[in-house]
Amino acid sequence: TTLSISAVGGLSQHLKLILREAGHRDQARLDELFGWVVLVSLAAGSVGRFSFAWAAERYDKRRIVGAACVLLLAGLPLLHWAQSERLALLFGVVFGLGMSADSLMAPLLAVDLFGAARMGSAMSVIG
Repeated sequence: TTLSISAVGGLSQHLKLILREAGHRDQARLDELFGWVVLVSLAAGSVGRFSFAWAAERYDKRRIVGAACVLLLAGLPLLHWAQSERLALLFGVVFGLGMSADSLMAPLLAVDLFGAARMGSAMSVIG
């Protein structure tokens, strides 16, 4: 969980530099693209939180966490090939969906390990 959260933080902090390296050199256009990618990522993250929480109640939690990790990994090649603005925005959607499950990973794993009755105590120690 910690590695996943730190990967999201590191990528978010370096996103503008990564977009510049992908070929977006004009500073005004780079700033605009960066803003749109962050906005799309946050919007997709909001939708993803509800979606992953809904799915976690109905399906195996390990598969849900695995799907979130796959989404995070699937966004990275899109960012590598983000010479076009559409691919950069698609990265924002895919990465935002995967990023949204980071806030759910610790509680989901705590429920699996300690049970629902002890989740509050476990989360107070973990968080």
